[in-house]
Amino acid sequence: VVGGLSQPTPAAPPSAASPTLEPGIDAAAADLLQLDVLPAPAQAAPDFSLTDQHGRPASVSALRGKAVVLSFNDDRCQDLCTLLAQDVVAADHDLGAAAADVVFLSVNANPLHPAVADVAAWTDSHGLGGVDNWVFATGTADRLAQVANSYHVPVSVDRSTGEVTHGAELFFLDPTGAEVALGEFGAGSASTALFAHDMARMAADLLPSGSALPVGGP
Repeated sequence: VVGGLSQPTPAAPPSAASPTLEPGIDAAAADLLQLDVLPAPAQAAPDFSLTDQHGRPASVSALRGKAVVLSFNDDRCQDLCTLLAQDVVAADHDLGAAAADVVFLSVNANPLHPAVADVAAWTDSHGLGGVDNWVFATGTADRLAQVANSYHVPVSVDRSTGEVTHGAELFFLDPTGAEVALGEFGAGSASTALFAHDMARMAADLLPSGSALPVGGP
């Protein structure tokens, strides 16, 4: 466990010639994202019904037609989860015009602080208030647990200290709502410029003709 995130042992990076890599992703990018492209046929990502930081409904099904980068994030975290915020801000910038077709969707992993005001405060304090395609979804403690379980994301809570430990998975969903690839954020995402570019490149690749879309960054 590092900084409140449960870190699985990363798989060996795929080779540059691997047919499982997305068109715009090379072996170095796949290694940094700890990317695992899932075998075909792609399966529909579990849907859910939550509420975002603006008090609006949030679900996977409502985002059909857009590429989605889905994460689980503690709305009280002030360490490694902040890297996710930095990476999203940078990735959104790198996407340029393609950002209109990409959503960074995060589910609250903290059942002790499930209020809309909690995810809104975290969003604003981490520089994401002006990122239109950032969605931080929350709900009752039971609903949050159900969503985490449906994605097999581990979440544990020490109620005596309020500390939450959760998985650091990134789920890449294509515009049909299918789960195409799995990555990780954590210590590697401290290389914000590189990680953000690769996350943006992977998200863009999920769009029609995505490998031809220009993506900024190193």
